[in-house]
Amino acid sequence: VGKFGNEYQRTVLKKFVQLEKRMRKISGVSSGIGERLKEIDIERKRTLKAIDLIQYFQQFVAMDQYAQNHPDQNEETELSILPPVFTDVRQLPESAAIIVDLEAIATGLNAKGTEGACNRIKKMSVKILQGLLD
Repeated sequence: VGKFGNEYQRTVLKKFVQLEKRMRKISGVSSGIGERLKEIDIERKRTLKAIDLIQYFQQFVAMDQYAQNHPDQNEETELSILPPVFTDVRQLPESAAIIVDLEAIATGLNAKGTEGACNRIKKMSVKILQGLLD
């Protein structure tokens, strides 16, 4: 029983050591996968934010085009083209964060045909700032 027991214990110990090595390796791999997933999620969020900003910018372009085609319309009618985030006072903090990014884009953008939209973004920025201060 003694010789058999010692050999059995060595075999079991060897298997446990192998198992521990495999578990460490799997843990390392899964940790790496987790980090990569975190990086991908950050990139996904940046991409979604960029898409939202492009869509908001397009709405300011549409607002400017509408104003050019309908010079007799008042500002309230023009503002109705924009999403509620820019017109609802309850969403001022959210709109402030968006307009800061849009203003940065508008300042750096030098594309023909976007001047009116860029000016409208700047005007909206002033309105939002005033709304936050009130």
